[in-house]
Amino acid sequence: MRTKSILPVVILILAAALGCSEKPAEKIVATVGSMTIGESRLREEIAFEGSKYDPEMISTKVNFEQLKAQALEKLIQEAMLLNEAIKLDISATSDELKKEESLQRGSLTDDEISEALKEKGLNIDRWREIQKKRIIMTKLIQSEVLDKVPVLDADIESYYNDNIHQFSLPTHFHAKQIIVDSRELAEEILAKLKKGGDFAELAKKHSLSPDGKNGGDLGFFNAQSYPPVFSEICHKLKPGEISDVVETDYGYQIFQLIDSRPARQESLSEAKPYIKNLLAEEKSADIFKKWFDDLRAKTEISVNEKALAEVLLEEKK
Repeated sequence: MRTKSILPVVILILAAALGCSEKPAEKIVATVGSMTIGESRLREEIAFEGSKYDPEMISTKVNFEQLKAQALEKLIQEAMLLNEAIKLDISATSDELKKEESLQRGSLTDDEISEALKEKGLNIDRWREIQKKRIIMTKLIQSEVLDKVPVLDADIESYYNDNIHQFSLPTHFHAKQIIVDSRELAEEILAKLKKGGDFAELAKKHSLSPDGKNGGDLGFFNAQSYPPVFSEICHKLKPGEISDVVETDYGYQIFQLIDSRPARQESLSEAKPYIKNLLAEEKSADIFKKWFDDLRAKTEISVNEKALAEVLLEEKK
């Protein structure tokens, strides 16, 4: 099974940044084109970057100043990219946002997502903002760098043949689910389903899963990316069939299989866009560096050294 391609390291670093907005009337530490970076935004990024290290490592003034400089540089670079994306009218569509959120979520519930984000000092809205910026920056790099790197069809075919195992597509299922917290309720729901009850309506009414509001529809999912129990149950069902009540780590579940796609080998024509992009990335380092350096040279950047100096290491209470 192939893995998602990796954008240049600089872009991955930028994509971790959380935004360039600031609270009204606060101190501005930097201006990048039409965007500003406020003190609170810088502190937020410092905290985010600092969470990657042992607290003792950043408790000294010298290390804090290095971390502050690193955080500011990330925000400046991100603002440069977003500035350019605005000029080129590059944005994230609602479908792209939904797809990215689904990819990042996997099978996590709202509560599990919220808990994971809380540990990093984020909430769901900020997380979605990160995904939006990630999509926009990726599209910018794609259109301005990767799409302009020449890749020969012969090279694409050679890569495909040399890495054929990467293009084995696992089984995919399209299923609906209902999750409740008691077996008694689950059995009552199952009884209604067996009498012709509407799965989607019962999911909307009873399911504790985030997809309940969509009738429990999970869409098509990779059998290898969801808990094994999901695949085990779906493998036993025919399209339209409903499972018995199953106790899992998530509660008491009922599944309905809508459709399935058997495992197969992805063809060269299907894999071509992915391979072309991957090979372009491998060749793009020098091209990207020149493009990014040119972008920086033409972007008006100013740093408020006085405001920056006032962003100090906070004393532990």
